[in-house]
Amino acid sequence: MESRIFRAQRSLGYVCNDIPLQTRYIGKHRDTFIITVVGRRFYTYSATKLHLYSISEFHPSDIKCLSVDNKYVYTACREDVRIFRRGVEADFVHPIANVRLLMPFGSHVVAVAGNDLIVFELESGERHLEIPISEASFKISCITHPVSYMNKILLGSEQGPLHLWNINDGQKKYEFAGWRQSVTCLQQHTGISPLDIVAIGLINGDIMIHNIKTDQTLQRFHQDWGTVTGITFR
Repeated sequence: MESRIFRAQRSLGYVCNDIPLQTRYIGKHRDTFIITVVGRRFYTYSATKLHLYSISEFHPSDIKCLSVDNKYVYTACREDVRIFRRGVEADFVHPIANVRLLMPFGSHVVAVAGNDLIVFELESGERHLEIPISEASFKISCITHPVSYMNKILLGSEQGPLHLWNINDGQKKYEFAGWRQSVTCLQQHTGISPLDIVAIGLINGDIMIHNIKTDQTLQRFHQDWGTVTGITFR
């Protein structure tokens, strides 16, 4: 059977770029949607019907990062952060420049702008927290929220160490030594238990299964195809 996934597009090269795609399930439609970035717009595809569902409005410049939750799509370009409910027109636009990482966090959004850690209110854009972090010693490379750790986020760095921060009081709670390799991705364990397990991908192809409560590496894997760019649990 011939796939229809690219039929709504004029050419294959305009389906996505190097920004990792995101998926979200919408209960109202009983469908999973795939969101990809192309230049100054993002495209939403139906995973069930394999067709183009919507195209966002143009951003002022190329989209630099993309994130989603079950309600919104979050994008950042050079000039601002935009939050979309339906994937066509932005519901909220906040003037936070040079954002390169985004993570929804309840009614707030965590952003890394340059190397500053910023937490702002989703609708109003009011900044709850802004922490400058020295790029020379800890350049933030990825971010995740350990599910059972209230108000806490885990940051990976290009230098190798990881930090656990409390975004309510703005304090660093713990530093993990790492493995002397740049951290390229973080993935929380999705099972019911244990909730302290995080998969950590490294630039050299190593994958560490780490207990962040005890700071112990439980398992180590290696893949031979280069940098680890994504991890998931099943």
